[in-house]
Amino acid sequence: MKIKTLLLLAIFTVALLPTSMAKEKKTVEKTKWETVDFMDKYKGKIKVSGGAKKNLQQNQSFIRDYAIGNALVMKGSESNAKGSVFSEVFFGGIPQEPFQQMVEELYQQFTEGISGAGLTITDGDELLKSAWAVKKSGDKGSWIGKTGSDPIPVKASIMDAVVPGFGVWGVKEAVYFRPVNKNVYMTDKKVYGTFYQNLSAQNGVSLIAVYYNLTFAWFDGGRGYKTSRLETKPALSIQPTVVIDGVTITFGELPIWGNNDWSMGLTETDLNKLEYFGLATSGEYALQANADKYIAEVKAIISNFQTDLIQALKEEL
Repeated sequence: MKIKTLLLLAIFTVALLPTSMAKEKKTVEKTKWETVDFMDKYKGKIKVSGGAKKNLQQNQSFIRDYAIGNALVMKGSESNAKGSVFSEVFFGGIPQEPFQQMVEELYQQFTEGISGAGLTITDGDELLKSAWAVKKSGDKGSWIGKTGSDPIPVKASIMDAVVPGFGVWGVKEAVYFRPVNKNVYMTDKKVYGTFYQNLSAQNGVSLIAVYYNLTFAWFDGGRGYKTSRLETKPALSIQPTVVIDGVTITFGELPIWGNNDWSMGLTETDLNKLEYFGLATSGEYALQANADKYIAEVKAIISNFQTDLIQALKEEL
């Protein structure tokens, strides 16, 4: 279903719950991202094995997936002996078109940067025609082929309780953007066996995957024996994950906490007629954001992070 506009909402409700949900709290000073050394500030390390170095230098590499996910629904809670209070926050992000354009530009920057580091990037057209890719294309949970033009919404499973991969706990729903009309080779299975390994080994190609997961709020609570307090505040966080065959990439200080001047604060509103992915919703308050500022902040963080990461990889190669 094509999403024309992703509405930016924050709806707060209070209820008694039997258990508590985790929460995150972090504040940051205004940061100029072009001055940040991401490998140093976030304790990043890159180690390339001898075999991987040779493969990356001599063989082709395929970016099997590149995606930016934005949390849509987050929940937090605070508990006491009498029960729990919770806050449920809805966030649609930004109008689809400018967010998608940002994804395209960041993907292009990464592709050009990784090529400049000495890697030969293939578009994957022939790779996805290989015997192994064709064999795995029918597997449940696999996605092998071209991306479309629409973002993909996901919900937390009953087993997981939250959408995995985000730096802040409590994401119940999210939406993923990918560059349009690019080849993807991925599976959502947690135990994927030789799904990636055989594609790489049988075709002499190194695989690369890049993910950035964004959250927009944290929950500030306090509690006594009989009372609980929970306040929801805007807070942008980005959890990067970069996977390259034979390369160990680690960071000791994540997620990246962004500036929050994109937030325009809470306003009282009538949401009874709004729709959230086709489902009617209602509430009393909305957390309004400046779309231009939000996108600019996300882009500045990811762009400068990619620049520093690729430079560190280049030095290792």
